Amino acid sequence: MNPRFFSFSLMILLAGVTVGRAGTAGPDREVTEPLTPSSSGRPAGWLAVAPGFTHQFEANVDSSDTTFAVDRWRVEAGTRVPLADGFVLTAAVEAEWSQYDFTQFTSVADGLELPESDLFRAGVTAFGMYEWNDSWEVVAGGSLSWGGASDADVGDGFGGMGILGVTYRFSPVFSLTPAVLALSRMEDDALIIPVLGVEWEMSDAWKLRSIGPGAELTWQAADQWEFFLRGLYRPRDFRLAAEGELASSVLRDRSFPVSVGIEWKPTARVTATAFGGAILGGSLQFKEDGGEDIFEEDYDVTPMVGGSLMILF
Repeated sequence: MNPRFFSFSLMILLAGVTVGRAGTAGPDREVTEPLTPSSSGRPAGWLAVAPGFTHQFEANVDSSDTTFAVDRWRVEAGTRVPLADGFVLTAAVEAEWSQYDFTQFTSVADGLELPESDLFRAGVTAFGMYEWNDSWEVVAGGSLSWGGASDADVGDGFGGMGILGVTYRFSPVFSLTPAVLALSRMEDDALIIPVLGVEWEMSDAWKLRSIGPGAELTWQAADQWEFFLRGLYRPRDFRLAAEGELASSVLRDRSFPVSVGIEWKPTARVTATAFGGAILGGSLQFKEDGGEDIFEEDYDVTPMVGGSLMILF
């Protein structure tokens, strides 16, 4: 099966993107998930701050001699506040610095030089959840983000996402959220996708839930220790520098990270996470300012490791 089709299919099937009881901060859960559901037992009005790091090891780009590795530093801060009877607002801000380390980039780019290897993303997310009764809940919200090089044209680096869904709780331990997701893409048509969010407490120790455009299976081994298996579709768009051979073009990095990890909660307000796994279904695409393709190639499966620290105030 084509890796890009595989990752896109999983996006459609698993993209619960902050729906129902999930209420997360945004699409990226490969670092951490600081903004968890109301069922997590956290007090109303909490504030979470979560810095994290991920290293993606060197991968070969198809049809070329090009290789690249990526280091990503990330921080999120978010809150969940009840505003009225039955209505809860979840909001978050995030920032990420990605350092791409290419070798022989000109091999895949037909002689063109990459103008910038340090790329940045920042965004804000807000979702409202209204509990109609014990069985039904309406979810709506979206996000606005910016991605690009430090000297990119600011106005050309914005993107957004919106979602509308309805949660039905079949029981206190199982719920589904059918929804519609709209996602913008730089120099490309927007995506409108039907998605399905799920939350299933299979037992006191085992839980399955949507987390952004993906899913997570967790095992509560002890009060302070939790293990997880996590997979998600991860799109990133970056607007490149306004000058140079690739002036104002777009770097699109699509992948499906799958990881296993452990969470340690020494106190009710601190969570440390470590994980390892692999980047599947990866592809790099460069598009000119105006939408014409420069190149698009898959890259090999590559390992990744990372960690994070979440502090609840």
